[in-house]
Amino acid sequence: MIGQTVKHYEQNNFVRYLVAKFGREVAYAQAQLYLVGTSKHWPGACIFWQVDKANRVRTGKIMLYNPETGKRVKQPFNHIAWAHSLVGSKNKEAGQRHSDFNLKQCLFGEHLLQYQPAKAVAICESEKTAIIASVHYPELLWLAAGSLQGLNAGKCKCLEGRTVILMPDVNAYDLWVNKAAQLSAGLPSVTFKVMRLLENIATPQQKTEGWDLADYL
Repeated sequence: MIGQTVKHYEQNNFVRYLVAKFGREVAYAQAQLYLVGTSKHWPGACIFWQVDKANRVRTGKIMLYNPETGKRVKQPFNHIAWAHSLVGSKNKEAGQRHSDFNLKQCLFGEHLLQYQPAKAVAICESEKTAIIASVHYPELLWLAAGSLQGLNAGKCKCLEGRTVILMPDVNAYDLWVNKAAQLSAGLPSVTFKVMRLLENIATPQQKTEGWDLADYL
């Protein structure tokens, strides 16, 4: 299923943005590493597949980006959909029940943990930021929680025995500090460190706009 989508990057707005930023070779390599798919749901849309470290497909987040700015398309509506919902609707219409999904979200990029067991992990909010940061800071294994509230014990269980650096968006530092304390209590083998970098350097306007690491890179 995933293999059918990890191609046609010339039609993928997000990958086109990466190409403009990093060049075709690096952009395609990172897109393939993170299993970024191309969706037909909207012209130019991408799929951020969530695959766990046992290589089970959990779901896929379908999003539409502006290929020039790299910003999400939110007008005339917020372009976000879920692959399991679309497949489920098609199966229902066809009278089928089978699905290739294991319907429980995981960290974006979790499938990479098995290949780099000794590398420190960095977690940010968005999938886009994880991919961009992976080019700038390859010494870390970048994963994404998927949203501000997407960091939870269920998703982080796969990180046992790891050192994990949390990189919250501007204005999310305090929330993720509290979350890190909760996670540490439930996952004592994981060392969580919350970075205050963005909170320290952000201007008032950047705080109002809710910048993340990718906006600085």
